[in-house]
Amino acid sequence: MKLPRIALLPVAVVLLLTGVTGYFYATGRDYEDFVEEHGHAHHAPHGGTLILLGDHTAHIELVLDPEAGKLTAYLLDGHAEHPVRSTAQELVFAFRRNPEAPWQSIALRAIDNPLSGEKAGDTSEFAGTAEGLVGAEAFELRTPALELRGVTFAGIETTFPEGNE
Repeated sequence: MKLPRIALLPVAVVLLLTGVTGYFYATGRDYEDFVEEHGHAHHAPHGGTLILLGDHTAHIELVLDPEAGKLTAYLLDGHAEHPVRSTAQELVFAFRRNPEAPWQSIALRAIDNPLSGEKAGDTSEFAGTAEGLVGAEAFELRTPALELRGVTFAGIETTFPEGNE
C-alpha cells in the first residue's frame, strides 16, 4: 500500500528538526550560544572570501587561482546569495603580500556570461590576473570605489583569505 505524500510530511519535519537540534545536542552547545559567539554569518557561494560592503548592503566575493595569479570578484547582495549587477567596466583593487611591500594594482574586467545574460556594463562578475598574485596564499587588499544599489563604497581594507565577514 502506498502512502499519500501528505502523510510523509510530518516525518520530513521531524527528520529536519532532529538534524538541526542533533548538531547542538551532539556538540553540547545551544543555538543561542552559537549565535552569540558567531553572530550573523554568510557563506560564499563560489567558495571564496567575502567582503561586506556597508551595513549588509552588498558583498564582494573574491576567488583566487594562485597558480595563474587570477582573481575573480563576484558582486552579491547583502546576504551573499544573489548576484548584483554593476555598470562598471572594470574594478581596480590594490594588494600587497606583506606590510613592507609596495601596493600593487590588479584590474578585474567585466565578464560576459551567456547563461545569465550578463554582459560588460551589466554584470556581477569581474576577473583579472596579476604577476604579484602568482603563488599567493594571503595578502592585504583595498577595494575599489564601487557603486552598488545606489550606495558608493570605497577603499575598504581587509585581508585575504580572511575577509571582513
